Amino acid sequence: MQRTLTIIIPAYNEEKKLEASVEEAMKAANQTKLLFEIIIIDDASSDSTWDCAESIKNKYSNIKTIKNKINKGLGGSYKVGLAESNSEFITWVPADCSHDHKSLLEAYHCIGDADMIIPLPKNPEVRGLKRRVISQLFTLIINTTNRLHVPYYNGLTIHRVSLLRKINIETNSFAFQAEAIVKLIKKGASYKIVSTFISDRNEGRSKAFTWKNIASVILAILSIYKTKNM
Repeated sequence: MQRTLTIIIPAYNEEKKLEASVEEAMKAANQTKLLFEIIIIDDASSDSTWDCAESIKNKYSNIKTIKNKINKGLGGSYKVGLAESNSEFITWVPADCSHDHKSLLEAYHCIGDADMIIPLPKNPEVRGLKRRVISQLFTLIINTTNRLHVPYYNGLTIHRVSLLRKINIETNSFAFQAEAIVKLIKKGASYKIVSTFISDRNEGRSKAFTWKNIASVILAILSIYKTKNM
């Protein structure tokens, strides 16, 4: 049976990289023979991201575009895309072209093997030391407070849509993926860890490490901690 996949691409001021990101995601889905749709979410950008998204949509029949009236953050945009999904599985890809199609293939090949396909980087050293330390600390906190052993929470996890829609993802921050994984595991969802290669931004700084995002992640950790008694 051919698997169906929704690929959400949240974009905030990514007019320069958006089209390349879409093309890489399409290459991966096509090479794994998935029936897929792409939903581009313009998260209230101040540049020409929306015009770029509309131009891309006009080239392909399986691309949708949505423009947030206010900035909802990565998690908030993901939830907007989830509500519009028509597929069995769902994932997301950054709009900054930090993941080429080769880095997506391993996980896409495993779609259907479990309720969640969780990528684990084979080459974390491509990311800066500060980013790796923060990621490791985040993983340690989530696992310790919830008595879990998931090796990585910050990848492009693939979820079964029907199960994801049964939980409430409270955070709109970068921690939305961790909240979803923890809550689904506690409800009995299965998962498979898949080793994947990752790449990093070729230019510019990641939007993940701002004080606003760090504060929202801390709040998300507190929210996730509450699930341990679910």
